[in-house]
Amino acid sequence: MRPPSGTSRPKRLLSLDDLDGAILRELILGEKDLFRTERMSFEKIARDLHLHRNTVALRIRRMTAAGVFLPLSLGVEPTQLGLVRATLWVVPRPELRNEATLRALCMLEGVQLIIQYIEGWAVINYTEDEEALEPRRELIAHLCGATESSWESMSSQDYPKRTPIRLTSTDLGILQILLLNARTPFPRIAKELGTSARTVQRRVRYLTSRGAIMVVPTGKAKTSGLVFGYLRTYFTSGTTPRQEIIHTIDSMLSRAVFRNLHHAKFASWIVGVPSLGDLEALLELIRSVPQVKAVSVRIMISLRLNPLWASWLLRVLRRRFTPDGTLIPMGKGPVDLREEQPPARQASPSGARRRAPVDRKARAAG
Repeated sequence: MRPPSGTSRPKRLLSLDDLDGAILRELILGEKDLFRTERMSFEKIARDLHLHRNTVALRIRRMTAAGVFLPLSLGVEPTQLGLVRATLWVVPRPELRNEATLRALCMLEGVQLIIQYIEGWAVINYTEDEEALEPRRELIAHLCGATESSWESMSSQDYPKRTPIRLTSTDLGILQILLLNARTPFPRIAKELGTSARTVQRRVRYLTSRGAIMVVPTGKAKTSGLVFGYLRTYFTSGTTPRQEIIHTIDSMLSRAVFRNLHHAKFASWIVGVPSLGDLEALLELIRSVPQVKAVSVRIMISLRLNPLWASWLLRVLRRRFTPDGTLIPMGKGPVDLREEQPPARQASPSGARRRAPVDRKARAAG
């Protein structure tokens, strides 16, 4: 029976199964502990999961149409470029949990993302040094009228030390284009920078190998029909290595779309399940793993990406790096990021020995 004229048919809520979860994980994570640093093709995913290419393509199209799957693109990881990443947990007053407060937070330099949970907000910040974090915390708490605010993680303290990366002016140009449009193809990047596509590919391989570029989800997800939970697991000391316990839990969470294995205090996952009952079942499953001390959960409402963050990061990179990739101290003026012209080839001095031309016909006859 058709719906009455002028009315739209209600959309069916998409139900994810284990195969959808495996494809999502392969797109974003694979067998690595971090986000991927390379773009993935349907053929590569199909080979890794022992599936047909058409099956992978159909599943991705289905999740994309339902808004569950977010398009992937190359993103910039600022901590590999010398910046400090810190996550601030705030509990805003109920009357300030509104659009005006979100817009005010997005006006702060270095705020990249605001994750809204039922229990509170997690504000992802980037700064150039740790000294700027405490004034940032006080300002964010004031804007939110927060009854509670604390730093949950800090890259300089809770993550392994990173080797400084050197950037050339070509690298900075690549990062600038990716920050403005993360889905720009390599040939177009090469054309805008006045270089070859092979050079762009070589520099992108270097940046991805050093973790400065990774594959990240983009866009806005529809959470209708799904419950997204942020799971945080703490461990006790024991005979089983922590990494082995994490992989055991990871195998249980077939729907996990994000995991953080680098924090010194805990491991975390973001999972999407059909109901709160399914989420509670996952919690009980994790609690049954030996050496798991405690598991906490937060129910996610939405994500708010700061549209001004990319332009702020670009200004910081331009100020901090010279054309040869040397990190400059703060307080100096902007640097010229134009590509240095290669030195002109000098003419050979008169009388210099040159290779004699080869007579190919004579060689063939011989």
